[in-house]
Amino acid sequence: MKLRYGAYYKYFFLLQYLQEYPPKGGKNMSQNILQPYFDLVWDLGIKLFNWTFEYWLEDGKKDLNLFFKSIKLNNKLDEFPMIIKESDKGYLITIPTGLSLNDFIKYKDNMEVYLGKDIELSLKSGLLYLEFKKELPTLVKYKLPKKMNGICVPFAKSIDKDIFIDFKEEAHVLLTGATGSGKSSTLRNILTSLVCLYPNEIKLVLIDFKVVELSLFKRLKQAEKYTTEVEVAKDIIADELQECKRRYDLFDEIGVTNIYEYNDKVPKNKRLKYRFIVIEEFVMLLEDKKKIAMSMLKRLSAISRASGQFLIITGQRFDNTVIDLVLRSNVGHRLCHKMNDEANSRLILDEPGAEKLNCKGRMIYKCGSNKIECQGYYLEIDKVKEYIKPHLNKSDPVASKKLKNKLKSKEIEILNNADIKAENNFVPGSYRDNQNINIQETNNVYENKEIINDLSFLENL
Repeated sequence: MKLRYGAYYKYFFLLQYLQEYPPKGGKNMSQNILQPYFDLVWDLGIKLFNWTFEYWLEDGKKDLNLFFKSIKLNNKLDEFPMIIKESDKGYLITIPTGLSLNDFIKYKDNMEVYLGKDIELSLKSGLLYLEFKKELPTLVKYKLPKKMNGICVPFAKSIDKDIFIDFKEEAHVLLTGATGSGKSSTLRNILTSLVCLYPNEIKLVLIDFKVVELSLFKRLKQAEKYTTEVEVAKDIIADELQECKRRYDLFDEIGVTNIYEYNDKVPKNKRLKYRFIVIEEFVMLLEDKKKIAMSMLKRLSAISRASGQFLIITGQRFDNTVIDLVLRSNVGHRLCHKMNDEANSRLILDEPGAEKLNCKGRMIYKCGSNKIECQGYYLEIDKVKEYIKPHLNKSDPVASKKLKNKLKSKEIEILNNADIKAENNFVPGSYRDNQNINIQETNNVYENKEIINDLSFLENL
């Protein structure tokens, strides 16, 4: 600023010097007929300079009263707004009769430029409250939160408070964002909080079409199912629909309508667990050309709130063929990181804005009609491993299941090979010899089958 306005400073100090030390015979030169004109120009020059550059010369302080006069924001009685209270948070300003809040809002951008800060304008007891906006932090590190009532986890921070997902109030989560927007870190912090805060109350069903995102959690005690295949995912969603029906039958038996009432009435050992169906990059369900998987998912989102089955679905790019009005209306919590364009922002939030986010981890959170910009907690993968380590299974049930399936496949392959060999070795007229070969090979097959069926050793892995 000194470089840019150095000339003005020099001019000002020159005026001040000449005022204090006028030229010889300056103001006392009564015999000079031009002296009155010189004095008039002198005084007007100083006043004009002081008014124009006042906010540069007083430690950057800016006078809104002068601003209102310069833009002629007055009523018919020539009354201007006046500041009656000033603080580091903003200003309290009078509103002249005949003016309204809209008259000030028209100049909001001009005031922000003049003050050099983002502002909010509102009415407060008949006065105008001009409030300076606080800035969101660019990084908020994850800390394990305290357990709250219900199923409630914090995931981000706004300017003045933590932002929570309350699954009891609004079921299901839609988490979106372009590559590198911080979506994965947000998903990690939500799942880590669920596992650490409610280890004995939840079950996780993990459908990981990106293969790597949910692999951290597949060995947890709470992880009941894990897959990366579309066909298996379709069966899992169908199973969840059956589980939903089973739970509603249980509710009907004792005369309750939701899982919270049910768990309050039954003994502790019979309480139902909250089930979280996490689908990473759920657009992959469209690979099911018959659209059965997506149809079942929409039905599950519509009926599973009271049963305690909650969806957490994520993705990067959407259109109306991926997420339609039915699914959007059933999702209570929408977490929208930076999107690639305005169309994607409108699809998730029903309005633009997410395409303008320019900080990793920054998102717009929408729940019902409420919308707020916030910064998601940053959680590193190494920290996730530390937090979830006490909840890991000693053995890997997912790996064991894969091994069992592999052994069964090997058994079927051996049996099929035996049948093929028997057919190839059959020669008319030599039935007895071939029969002996077939019997011997079949015995070998059944010996192998007995060995393969003994899978008890898997429990020790």
